[in-house]
Amino acid sequence: MIHICYGLFDRDGRYSKFAGTSIASIFENTSEEVTIHLLHDNTLSFENRSKFNAVVDKYNQQIKFYNVETLAVKDVEEIKDTFKLISNTRFSMGTLYRLLIPKLLAKSITKVIYLDADIIVNCNINNLWNVDLAEYPLAAVPEYANGLKFELGKYLITSGMVDGEDYLNAGVLLLNLDKVRQDNDF
Repeated sequence: MIHICYGLFDRDGRYSKFAGTSIASIFENTSEEVTIHLLHDNTLSFENRSKFNAVVDKYNQQIKFYNVETLAVKDVEEIKDTFKLISNTRFSMGTLYRLLIPKLLAKSITKVIYLDADIIVNCNINNLWNVDLAEYPLAAVPEYANGLKFELGKYLITSGMVDGEDYLNAGVLLLNLDKVRQDNDF
C-alpha cells in the first residue's frame, strides 16, 4: 500500500479541483494500491468531499479525511501563531498542514509521500515510494536559490527557523514517519 498525503485549505471552494486532478494523475499512472490522506480544515465543502470520493471510487482506491480543526486544535493554533505572516503570502494554511502528518496518520503508517495539490504525476509513483530512506527522516530537493523569492521562505531563513543551506522544496516529500516521530523534530 502506497500512502500519499495532501494538505488542503479551500476558502472559496475552487482549490479542491487541483488536488483532485493531482490525485487522478497518480491513479492513472500507478497500478499499486494507494491510500490518499487528505488533511483539511472546515473549508472543505461537502460537495468537494463527495467529488474526492467519486475520483477515488472510480479507480478503486482509498481516501481518508482528517479535519485538522477537529483533530489537532492546539497544533493548528500554534501553527497560526508561529506563522502569522502566512496570510500575507501566496501560501495558505493548507501548506502547513503537512507539519501535522506524523501526529495525525496512524502509527502503523511508517512512510508517506506528501504532495502539494498542484503536482501532476506523469509516472508510476511507486518509483518514488520505493526510495530507501534508511535512517533519514525525509527525501526532498534543495531549493535555496528559489527560497528567497517568497515571503514565507524569507521569513523561515531570516528568523533562523531554517538554515538557508537546508531550505528545500517541500511540495514533494518522501517521509520516513518512524524516524520523524522518533526524532520528534519535524
